[in-house]
Amino acid sequence: MIRSIRSWESYGSFLTAYPQEAVGLAEAFARKGALCFGTFEEEAMTGLFVFSRFEENYLVMSRWLTRSEAAGREMLAYLHQQYPGYGVEFTFRPENTLLKGLLLEAGATVFPEQRNMERMGCSASPADTSAIVLYSKAYELPYLALHRDSDPEGETYWTGEMVTADEAGFLVLLALADGVPVGYLDLGLSDEGNNVADLYVDPAHRRKAWGRKLLEKAVELTGDKPLTLQVDVENDPAIRLYESMGFWFKPESSWTDAIWRIDA
Repeated sequence: MIRSIRSWESYGSFLTAYPQEAVGLAEAFARKGALCFGTFEEEAMTGLFVFSRFEENYLVMSRWLTRSEAAGREMLAYLHQQYPGYGVEFTFRPENTLLKGLLLEAGATVFPEQRNMERMGCSASPADTSAIVLYSKAYELPYLALHRDSDPEGETYWTGEMVTADEAGFLVLLALADGVPVGYLDLGLSDEGNNVADLYVDPAHRRKAWGRKLLEKAVELTGDKPLTLQVDVENDPAIRLYESMGFWFKPESSWTDAIWRIDA
């Protein structure tokens, strides 16, 4: 049985099995638009799930607390019934093979395992970044075309249109070859530090140091604040590049992302 719940306090005995995952649960419940569910066998809780409505027709999973395959299946079946046409984003620990298996069975796209890397402070740039420019309206069409090329299946949430519309949240850097954009870097901005949200170079222009030049410009613009990025754990060439530029793996920073497009 599945039902909506408004509070987590009554389920303290269930939560003792999830000490790390339960951290911040009160904030997750209190978030505007939060959707909170419990699965039960008779009156015993078998799973606790929290989602946030991030945009119209888009949910983000913020808590998935269960070790029961039956509870997980019931939750996914409920979402399929109640939210046709929605996209649902999941982020979970790589060792959660139960959730990964259920999502693959449901037809979700499960991305490779990721890790966070971080670079502290700014040093002199050894790369020539004169061909790296900030986005302007004059480059709108080629930038959007590159963004679509980077994600032909439309699986990621942040489209090029959304990035350029959020001027307070992003800077877009473009790599120009003979005046034509051949790559981009979407730089997420915050007071605490910046994040390389997306980095892409057209396949015909790879192995020409465009990725390094884009990153060097991001380092320069970030200054003394931390600069973070995410990398597939099996992407050895990218990891070697990032390490050569002073990025290091943050401890306890592995996770897996998935997107489930529920049939309308």
